[in-house]
Amino acid sequence: MTSNTLLYYLVFTLLGTFLNIVLAIAIDQLVFKRVGKAMQSIMIIPVFISYAAVQFIVYAYLSTDNGLLNQALHLTTRWYSNAKYWPTILTVVKMWNSVGYGSVLYMSVLSGISSELYEAADIDGASKWQKIWYVTLPELVPMITVMLLLSVGGIMHSDTGLFYQVTRNSGQLYSTTQVIDSYVLNSILKNSNFGFTAAATFFQSIVGTVLILIANAVVRKLHPENALF
Repeated sequence: MTSNTLLYYLVFTLLGTFLNIVLAIAIDQLVFKRVGKAMQSIMIIPVFISYAAVQFIVYAYLSTDNGLLNQALHLTTRWYSNAKYWPTILTVVKMWNSVGYGSVLYMSVLSGISSELYEAADIDGASKWQKIWYVTLPELVPMITVMLLLSVGGIMHSDTGLFYQVTRNSGQLYSTTQVIDSYVLNSILKNSNFGFTAAATFFQSIVGTVLILIANAVVRKLHPENALF
């Protein structure tokens, strides 16, 4: 459970940050700004959809008998019985749910970058890719650092709705989908072992606090201007 929790955190954080930045820059570079605003509004919608509803969307695609994926690819895969597929499935669902909203945070930084920096780059003969690499990305570094520091505190926590509801809490998938939070929820519902679950959540909070302090100390030593405190 601990290894699943940590691995999902790393994948979600690294891939999510990369996609957030790429999507924010892509929309910011659009010539037609109205199209960009419309896309921005559409991308935010998934974050408001509860995982209680998302599980039915996922089931509509992955159902063995009538699933859209099995019908489209002429498969007979029993998705809810094969744990090996679920790291990919959960990653896709998580990215669909969070990337649109996450990119908005970076777009707010992009909108504040001085146009004089891009004008100076044009004078120096920089291409579009060079302007992104030498102007846009360095300006995003403070926001990236803050977001990563804040996420470190949740390294031992997982999105319970994603791992409990989307997987339909299938015991056959536990080897790749069981994380600490979903285990705590199962323990409360099945065993009512409140002492153990309280200790587990307290442990998560302590580890998160310590990791934030360590990460912030490292950032403060390397780049003091980007530290939280």
